Amino acid sequence: MALSDATSIAAIGALVAMATTASPIILSVITANQRRKEKVEDYSRQDAVAAQAAEAARLLLDANERVARQSAASASETQSQLKQIHTLVNSNLTQEMEARLVALDAQLVLTQEVMRLNSVAGVVTPEAAKDALANLQRTADGLRLSLAERAAVTEAAAEVRAST
Repeated sequence: MALSDATSIAAIGALVAMATTASPIILSVITANQRRKEKVEDYSRQDAVAAQAAEAARLLLDANERVARQSAASASETQSQLKQIHTLVNSNLTQEMEARLVALDAQLVLTQEVMRLNSVAGVVTPEAAKDALANLQRTADGLRLSLAERAAVTEAAAEVRAST
C-alpha cells in the first residue's frame, strides 16, 4: 500500500519529532551512566589514596615507636655512663681531698713543732707564721667538714639505691 505524500510527510515529521524528543532523553541517560561510572572510578581512586594514606600513617607510627625505643635505650645507656663517670669523678675528688687533708695535717704538725722548738730556743714566732698556722688549721677543718658531708651524701645515696 502506498502512502500519500501528505501521509508520508506527516510520518516523516512524526519520526523527526520523536527523534528530536528522544535524543535529549537518550543523551541524558548516556551522560548519567558516564557520570555514575566516573563517580565509581573517583570513589575507587579516593579509596586507594585513603589506603595509601593509612599505610603511610601506620609506617610513620611504626617508625616513631622504633625511634622512641631507640631513644629510650640510648638515654638509659647515657644515664648509666653518666652515673659511672659521676661516681668516678666523685671518688677521685674524694681521694684528692683526703690526700690534701693528710698533707695539711702533716704540715700543721711540722709547723707547730717548729714553733715549739723556736719557743724553746728563745726565738719569737712572727705574727705572719701564727696567722699562717691559723689559716692551715681553718683549711684543714673545712676540708674535714667537706669530707664528712660527702660521706653522708654518699651513704644516703647508697641507701636510696638499696631501697629501690
